[in-house]
Amino acid sequence: MVPKPVPADAAQAPALRLQLLIVCPGGRWQAQLTAPNGEHLLFDSPFELVRYLTQLAQQPGAPGLR
Repeated sequence: MVPKPVPADAAQAPALRLQLLIVCPGGRWQAQLTAPNGEHLLFDSPFELVRYLTQLAQQPGAPGLR
């Protein structure tokens, strides 16, 4: 499946772009999220990652997740 670009809507708040890397070294799930400021966040569980992204999307002025 090839991701489709999401058109920018001028009426929305500016998007926050995060880089996500998911690796499974030795069968162990791990994700690294890189914020625009270069901060690296490590997650050992997909549930921790979803919890973080949900909190991020619920902040005032957040454009939501796409």
